[in-house]
Amino acid sequence: MSSIKFLDALENHIEIQNKNSRAIINLVNGASLQELVLNDQLIIKDISENYKVNYASSILFPFPGRIEDGKYTFKDKVYQVPCNDTDNNNALHGVVFDKKFEFVSKENLNDAMVVKLSYQPEKRESSFPFLYKIDLIYTLSATSLTLKMEVTNVDNTNFPFFLGWHPYFETSNLDKSFVDFKSNQQSKLNERLIAVDVLDKLITAPINFKNKTFDDCFYLTDSKVKFTTPDYKLLINSDAKNTFLQMYTPPDRKRVALEPQTGPSNALHNKTSLTILEPKKNYTVNWSLQIID
Repeated sequence: MSSIKFLDALENHIEIQNKNSRAIINLVNGASLQELVLNDQLIIKDISENYKVNYASSILFPFPGRIEDGKYTFKDKVYQVPCNDTDNNNALHGVVFDKKFEFVSKENLNDAMVVKLSYQPEKRESSFPFLYKIDLIYTLSATSLTLKMEVTNVDNTNFPFFLGWHPYFETSNLDKSFVDFKSNQQSKLNERLIAVDVLDKLITAPINFKNKTFDDCFYLTDSKVKFTTPDYKLLINSDAKNTFLQMYTPPDRKRVALEPQTGPSNALHNKTSLTILEPKKNYTVNWSLQIID
């Protein structure tokens, strides 16, 4: 059975169901994916009760990761983003993770449930004073979820950005879980977790999380990332021209963040894979999660 429904009177949460799969989206928290079940297997669950601030499944625009002191430069002008990473005085994860997205439409299409959501700022904000529109299309099938993100420049000037998505994936035992991807470089971080250089580091074999912690950005040479747990196997994929993976292990080690990105850490400064979007143009990326054998 397939359906889409609001879960509360304020219509802040949407639940999508399709056969044995379910997704819950929080519209007021940046249209983030709060829960995901694929083929009766729990992949993502709401962790808001355990963390006051967690950015779980947040849409990261115009930058993922950190900006040192919250400052970046574009066309010789300096902009200031609020420093929400207070421990290190950095700006963290862009400007839309806490914005309210509007419900646009729903559709049952080819055995998949589709919902479209949208956000457009009403006025210019000093931290990112450009006019833009973000459309999100979540598509849920029996064994997969795809997030299509489209950024449109509705301004009369160019603006810079790169994108990320911040899902945390559940596992019953992180020490017996593995991630498998191909990479040839990794961001080098300073003591404030700011990317300051790139290290050559070839990764071709699966990584076991036992006795390992991560808060690192990898330059992928293949868009596919496989996550294997004692409970399920998941394929994470992207159709971005250049693909990057931010990997983070939280202290409780009950889950891991595997974050696809279109640019590496600190791209607003190092300009690596930074997109400059012209007026009236748009940029689209598709990220997919699929249960595999």
